[in-house]
Formats: sequence, structure tokens, C-alpha cells
Amino acid sequence: MKKLLVLVLAAMLLPVAAMAGGKGHAERTACGADCVEKLKAKYATKAWLGVEYEKTDTGYFEVKAVHPGSPAEKAGFQAGDVMLAMNGVEYTKANKEAVKAAWSKVSVGTEVDYTVKRQGEKVGLVATLDNVPADLQAQWIAEYVKESNANSAVASNN
Repeated sequence: MKKLLVLVLAAMLLPVAAMAGGKGHAERTACGADCVEKLKAKYATKAWLGVEYEKTDTGYFEVKAVHPGSPAEKAGFQAGDVMLAMNGVEYTKANKEAVKAAWSKVSVGTEVDYTVKRQGEKVGLVATLDNVPADLQAQWIAEYVKESNANSAVASNN
């Protein structure tokens, strides 16, 4: 499943957070109307970079895709870039808390300095984070509802 780097993560929502859709809850119950409203409120203010990525074994993030028109595209991100740092904070397994702290300081409109590795060279990119597009918010919510309701059904059959 594609992960979206908001680095948001916010927890970029990068890396960090789970970014997308609250994945990682140990236990999940069916998502009803109140759940959907909470997700809508969360995503309405969530800062978004606009990359899909996979975490590497070292804790860095390899960009798999860049959303057209996203802050990432405007900043020059490319598929294959390996995200090394955000605002000087390195993305490594040992540095999780510092990354979370850095993400807690960003919001929509924040200018973020990224360091990526591209074809063996370090490249600096600056992106101004934006809101998650409405169609993408709807997709994330639909995926979350489907997954949480499926997990709830499986749990109730045990």
C-alpha cells in the first residue's frame, strides 16, 4: 500500500506518522460517521508534501512517486530520490524522536528544506507544504474505512 509522506508525517505524517490514515493502531474498531468526520477534520489541516515513498532499511525514505501539482513537484522532487533530512534533521532509525519533533513544527504554508540523494549526489530542495487535496483526502478516508471495517468484521468472527 502506498504511503504518503506528509512528512507530515506529521508525523511525516512522514515519516512519521502514519501518516496516512492512522495506520498502526494496534486495535481498530469499525469506522462510522463520527470516525469519518474526525478524519475529515484531521486531513483538512494536515500539511502535505505530495510524495509516495517506501522506508529503506536505514530509515531513509525513497520517493516512489511525486503527485502532479504538489509542493514536492514544484520543489523538484523526483522518483528515486532518497530523502536524507528535513530542516537538517536526518531521517534515520536512531533519530525518530528528532524527526517527530521537527514535524510537529510544520504546518500548511511552512517552507521546509530537504536534503535528498539523487544519483549518488546530495541535492537540496525547498518545498512549501500545502493542504492535502480534497480528492486525496477522500481516497485516504475511504481506504481507512474499508480497512477498519474489514478488520472489525474479522475480529468479531474470532
